[in-house]
Amino acid sequence: MPIILYLIAIIITFYVITSLIIRKNKRLRNIVFLSLSFITLLVFLFLRANFSDLTVYARDFYYLNNCGWADFWAKAYEPLYKILNFIIGRFTADPKVFFCIIDIVGLLGPFLFIYKNSKNKLLSVLIYIVIGSFALNQLLLRQAVAISITCFGFNFAINKKKLPFFLSVLLAFMFHYTAIIAILIYPIYNWKLKISKKIFWICTSGVSVILSIPLLNLITQIDKYKEYVSSEYIASGTGYKLLILYLVIGLLIFLFLNHFRKKHTTEDEKRLLGVFMLCIIFQALAVQIAVVNRIASYFVNALIILIPNCIAAVENKKHRIILEAATLIFILGLSPFMNNNFAKYTIIFNTTSNAQLENNDNYLNTGANNEKRVKG
Repeated sequence: MPIILYLIAIIITFYVITSLIIRKNKRLRNIVFLSLSFITLLVFLFLRANFSDLTVYARDFYYLNNCGWADFWAKAYEPLYKILNFIIGRFTADPKVFFCIIDIVGLLGPFLFIYKNSKNKLLSVLIYIVIGSFALNQLLLRQAVAISITCFGFNFAINKKKLPFFLSVLLAFMFHYTAIIAILIYPIYNWKLKISKKIFWICTSGVSVILSIPLLNLITQIDKYKEYVSSEYIASGTGYKLLILYLVIGLLIFLFLNHFRKKHTTEDEKRLLGVFMLCIIFQALAVQIAVVNRIASYFVNALIILIPNCIAAVENKKHRIILEAATLIFILGLSPFMNNNFAKYTIIFNTTSNAQLENNDNYLNTGANNEKRVKG
């Protein structure tokens, strides 16, 4: 059985236990459930498979805390990510502490987003695991932090706090430059759209236009992105399969809001759907350039609030239970095909020891100013 199904089973078990024990105080029940879920996902991240990217992050953690100042600022990472490496390095030289802190930060934003906005915490957590940005937390540390910050900033967009939202995007940008695209959340969320006739048109026309944009050819000329055009990356699930999945989900939500609940659809639901349409459009780009899938990840988390809240707003209790059950079955059926990074479990922190890093003179001695160490 896929590892991710064990994770889902644990989350559901926690939900049942907290619901049985804490019946009266709903706020306390939600806090306890989300805390247990947070810790569970954190443990799974600690035990994720060993990827080359993570080994590089461990090596760079050592490098950024032992190189010269010139080499420190010349290192090709975003400034706040390097500063975070440096701050953590003041207290420990152990990469596992660094990974722990990054994992905590990477999960914090989405969970606060769920706590503040979701009307069904269980479905939100499960959707986050299966089709949210949780997969990125497993190996793309810098972007995981950036997405976490933009998730927290999403609350500012919902409450129409323009300045705090843009400051949150700027903060995320300083951890991963792709986060600048999240600036689109505010106008999409706060511009009033007549969803019934326009939103699906925006999606379908946007997909067809973007697929033909000559910009794709320009991007592929950049050396660092050439490898992402290979058929290997497209066949890995970041291409057509994920695009079809997003299109099906978007279409189902669109039909649900405009037919089943046409008279009761809220502005928040329409706007969240608009944000998710951005995810579909960028995923369409990822069909040709898989790395663009990372950009779509800034918008996919709209689903972790949109789907549960749409269902929670159904007045007929029987219909609501049927929709919740159908969503749960969909999540269980989809889970074996998502998050393949859970295929093999190893203790990541055993992959690169401090001794190995210290003996890697070729890696450390790449700059001209290594005689002047940061720690000195």
